Amino acid sequence: MLGKCNLSKKAINSLILALLGILFSNAHLQAEKLLVDEIFEAAVPCIVQIHIYDETGEFLAGGTGFFIGPGKILTCAHVMEDAHSAIVVSSIKKYYQIKILKMDDDMDLALLMINGSGEKSLPFENERVPIRNQNLIALGYDFEEHKNAVSFGLVHAVISYRRFEEIINSVPVFPGWSGGPLLNLEGCVIGVTSSTIGDGPMVAFSIGPESIKGFLQRPNNPKDLAYARSSVLWSVILEKLGAFWRIISGWIANSVRRIIEFIFFHGALRGAFISILAGILVGWRSKILYMLVRAWKRRKAINKIIKWSNGYSSLEIGSVLETRPNKGKYHSLSDGRFTEIVLD
Repeated sequence: MLGKCNLSKKAINSLILALLGILFSNAHLQAEKLLVDEIFEAAVPCIVQIHIYDETGEFLAGGTGFFIGPGKILTCAHVMEDAHSAIVVSSIKKYYQIKILKMDDDMDLALLMINGSGEKSLPFENERVPIRNQNLIALGYDFEEHKNAVSFGLVHAVISYRRFEEIINSVPVFPGWSGGPLLNLEGCVIGVTSSTIGDGPMVAFSIGPESIKGFLQRPNNPKDLAYARSSVLWSVILEKLGAFWRIISGWIANSVRRIIEFIFFHGALRGAFISILAGILVGWRSKILYMLVRAWKRRKAINKIIKWSNGYSSLEIGSVLETRPNKGKYHSLSDGRFTEIVLD
């Protein structure tokens, strides 16, 4: 009886331990679920959808991004590949004018800029590095379900080569999640979702924190994308008008620049000469100019008369000059050799 009693006690203790383990496991899972839900609710306002369009306005691809500062969005470079225009959809509004501040195809990172305010940003993890079996949370926009989604997994490994750091993890990610944030259980960013291997969500690859920090420290190389959601015809018209205006404005600017250089960089005398010439052309028929020209003609004629009279001093003045009326107020003077002088 004693052996049976001891056996029963052992069985009861094992059963109690098993039940406690199940309860503790369920409680632990429930706590993890509550924590993930809490992080998800806090991070969702920072997540954006990114819709990419070509030159004709056709939809090319979609991806995810997240705010890291006022108007600044971090995403993957392959999300923005071949983008002629883009639309960013946040929890507040849609943005149709997007600027790419910088992009690195090797790191697969891109930093975007929108003209907006009031958006919430995700903080970065600056102290702890990702380690094996660390719990991770990934967020992304599900383009099939048309909603933000969250998943949970573990770190498998962290690899670094040259200036690139990558986190290999088991967090399930799906098409459209590229560019989404990878968070730790404190809700801080430790990576950016980049790609997966296999047909299903088996192994995911995320860009590590060191790569992100190095990328953000680089100088910007801004590039404006076209305004999104214009019709195909309107897009073509705007493009042609833009090209035509660039040619005209360039020609005008170049002409003005050359005139300024000619006047100010080729000597003051040239500028003064141009001003005088312009004044002569404008005032050619003015009264003052006419009087100057008439006085010059008179002096020239008188000089010729004096010269002739000195050459023919033996002749009488009457035979040297013969005055005949002409049309208007002018007269012709002849010296007998059919040489005419016009006087007023």
